[in-house]
Amino acid sequence: MTDIHVHLTGQSATFKAVFIVILIAVAAAAGSLVGTCGPEAVVSVALWGADLFTGDDRPYQVAVALPLTGPDSKAGQEVFEAALRYWNQNAATHRVMGISLMPYDDKDDTAIAREVAQQLVDDDKVLAVIGPFSSSTAKAVMPTYIRGNKSEGELPVIMPVPTATTTTALAGKLGGMATLRLPPNNQKQAEDGIHFCSQKLRAETYAIVRDQTNPEYSNDLGYAFKREISKAGEKVVFDIGVGGHSGRLWCDCFDRSAPIA
Repeated sequence: MTDIHVHLTGQSATFKAVFIVILIAVAAAAGSLVGTCGPEAVVSVALWGADLFTGDDRPYQVAVALPLTGPDSKAGQEVFEAALRYWNQNAATHRVMGISLMPYDDKDDTAIAREVAQQLVDDDKVLAVIGPFSSSTAKAVMPTYIRGNKSEGELPVIMPVPTATTTTALAGKLGGMATLRLPPNNQKQAEDGIHFCSQKLRAETYAIVRDQTNPEYSNDLGYAFKREISKAGEKVVFDIGVGGHSGRLWCDCFDRSAPIA
């Protein structure tokens, strides 16, 4: 369990503090729809040098940066639609606060995602971001969101999908104070996965195939699986990286000790 402290400054800090509580609920709803939501972090909001919210009626927005077109668009649309469903269920509150939910298509492409991140950071009307979709894209955009802009500083980010263990570690190294990941990281998934394979399936040997289109995710999870397999005193008969477009890692469990031909 990690405490992530969100320090807000500026004229609208009190407003943002109330807003972030709502944002966490929206992102949690999105994460739960795709089966990724888990209790990785607790968020505490601290207001430093904040003036009271004085009714500024600028059109604030929550940005949702996801792949809305391209190979991962189906999953990206599912996450956005989940967030939108929750948002619409609480429309009255959002109208009073003057906030809208705005989608941005980053295609889960690191170059495009960096451009989108810079666009969001430069727009003072963007209060926070839900996204991105993959661990590789998260690594690419993290420096931009944490650096933020001169007037508002770091842009708060809640990630409903990325699981690479290194993602939040990178945020910490960059001095990030407002980055939250909802799903359990790859290390936790590896521990639970190997426990299931070993205890429930009685597996003794494993084959790991990594999809290299999302190496931050696949390799991180693969290494975590391999470490846990070694700790359990079991064997990895082969461990390879392959191409593809799904960005998923497949771990096949074999209920035998002989090497695969």
